Amino acid sequence: MAFSVTNFKSDALQGGGYRPTLFEVQLTYGGTNFRYLCQSTSVPAMTMGVIEVPYFGRKIKMAGDRTYAEWTTTVMVEEGFGARDWIEQWSMDINQGDTNVRSLVGEDYKQDIQILLYNKQGGVIREYDLIGCWPTDVGTIELDWNNTDQMATYQVTWAFDYMNKP
Repeated sequence: MAFSVTNFKSDALQGGGYRPTLFEVQLTYGGTNFRYLCQSTSVPAMTMGVIEVPYFGRKIKMAGDRTYAEWTTTVMVEEGFGARDWIEQWSMDINQGDTNVRSLVGEDYKQDIQILLYNKQGGVIREYDLIGCWPTDVGTIELDWNNTDQMATYQVTWAFDYMNKP
């Protein structure tokens, strides 16, 4: 078969391919609109475990349990530090630094988060629901006199129970 740019464009890149800037992250915890402050993220990785069963000197592989990697977001810092404040408070509600006490009971510290991917016309083409999320790491905000003409950001690492694709 001969190489054909026309076939490649029509068969492989229908619609011009997905643009990774067309996304938003929706989170209802806290009073700040996280959807506008989440600058970058990824669709979380998932891994299917493998169970190896030995049989007559050979190993037969069977599907095991699904696990999910931790998920990271990069958050822009707005002048009032609203998102940072509620993420820090969320973390403190999970475990107070000075008293080692949790103020949220049971699984009240977990929230669901949606990742929405959009097409170039503004329609949702894919949704991922991360169920049972909570911040495990609230990253540093780098301060540097040489960093001009840019927004300050920090990373938040999240744990979650599982992911749905409705």
